[in-house]
Amino acid sequence: MFARRGSGSGSRSDTEGATRRPATSLARVAALTLATGISLSCTPTGVAVDAMLPSSLRVIAQRGASAYAPENTLPAFEFARDLGVLEVELSVQLSKDDVVVLFHDATLDEKTQRSGAVREYTVAELRETDIGRWFDRVHPEAGTKHAGTTLVSLADLLALTGDALYYHVELRSGESELPRLVLLALAGAGLSDQAMIASLALEPLIRVRSLDRNMPTCLLLRGGSLAGIDRAAAASFDEVGISARDLDARFVAYARARGLAVRALATEGDGSADVERAIRLGADGVSSERPDRLIARMVGGPGEPPRR
Repeated sequence: MFARRGSGSGSRSDTEGATRRPATSLARVAALTLATGISLSCTPTGVAVDAMLPSSLRVIAQRGASAYAPENTLPAFEFARDLGVLEVELSVQLSKDDVVVLFHDATLDEKTQRSGAVREYTVAELRETDIGRWFDRVHPEAGTKHAGTTLVSLADLLALTGDALYYHVELRSGESELPRLVLLALAGAGLSDQAMIASLALEPLIRVRSLDRNMPTCLLLRGGSLAGIDRAAAASFDEVGISARDLDARFVAYARARGLAVRALATEGDGSADVERAIRLGADGVSSERPDRLIARMVGGPGEPPRR
């Protein structure tokens, strides 16, 4: 149903995979320099940026620039885009009326004025569900207030940011229709070539591949078990994701030997020792709620948080 993009066979060549990747990190750094005014031409020791920054590293804004605006909302993704970040991670679930909605948690209780699961509400009700007040409470340092910022659908996001971003879409609920509806939303926006689908569960990703054999897939793993890498490789997925805290050299080497890319998921404090170790170990990408600080730290200093 979703086979497309001129592929005449079920396999994807290395060349095809390369064309599906977004711009390199050095392009991101150039964009970030323009957006923030941070000088990235050289480090304090005089070493050129391109000698320090892995050219293949993918810097990914986690649920948007979620340290600066409410996670999985339009302001968070706009902020990431305006920082010059080219890749974003987002969490999706299904509403009561089968619309793909952006939200991460199993229930709405902690972060909104509603209780229960996303699945219990229509998309119209969710578009009136405030997540901004929660953000203002837990991120008083952010400066900008976001009360009144509401949940949105995947279609809302794609209509706003379009092909300016590459989308790492994490399936967060277990409905059998969620993979199909995510793929339809991406195809409807003309963005099937600018996305990767991720999940903690194997079956939804197998379902994605049955619908669209060319869609990149990432199996998210809890802990550093090599068995998870084996499962991802056996299913012909493209990538595994793991907490930066759990990443080690053995995991990276084993994933590479099985033909898988490795994405490190940032924990508290982007630019922490865990994240820096992930970069040194050769992670292909890092998801960060403060992507600007991560880039600035990589090229010689912690930088200052952006202000709006």
